[in-house]
Amino acid sequence: MSALPVVGRAFAETIANPAGLMRIGAATTCVFSPNKVPDLYVDDAAIKLVLRPGAFRANAIDVEGLYRHVLVAAPRYPMIEAPTVVISGDHDTVVYEEIHSIGLARDIPAAELVWVKNLGHKPDWVAPDLVVAAVEKLAGQPRDLQALSRAVEARIAGDDFGTGVCWDEKAPANSE
Repeated sequence: MSALPVVGRAFAETIANPAGLMRIGAATTCVFSPNKVPDLYVDDAAIKLVLRPGAFRANAIDVEGLYRHVLVAAPRYPMIEAPTVVISGDHDTVVYEEIHSIGLARDIPAAELVWVKNLGHKPDWVAPDLVVAAVEKLAGQPRDLQALSRAVEARIAGDDFGTGVCWDEKAPANSE
């Protein structure tokens, strides 16, 4: 709704902030699910700033146009020559990891897919050691990302935060 020309601006300036503040805890839980939201995450990451009317509306417009943009950009992925690491979990409740992560790693030549079992949408917060190692690998340092991913899996194997509350939607069968 926020992406609409007139109604969207009114929504963003009147309803988005109070409604977002009421749902911020549950929404954050679902972004991280099945992993635990780190203590002070909402404050440390300044998540509430996304609820400012201008930022909220700009994000809505970006999200609304994302699919059309990806349709144009995706055919060019095979032209990417930069070293690439794609880190993804199998329990992402924000994007279809079966399409986005696996497809991206498939379409970029020589991309390395690091698939982490029981990881949600936030590897940067849940597995920062793995993310840092990926950056180091891209910078030319030898790093065994697959071994590190197995260590992360062992660390988060028992996580089940948000389970039964957050919807872990799977991609439609014919969506590739």
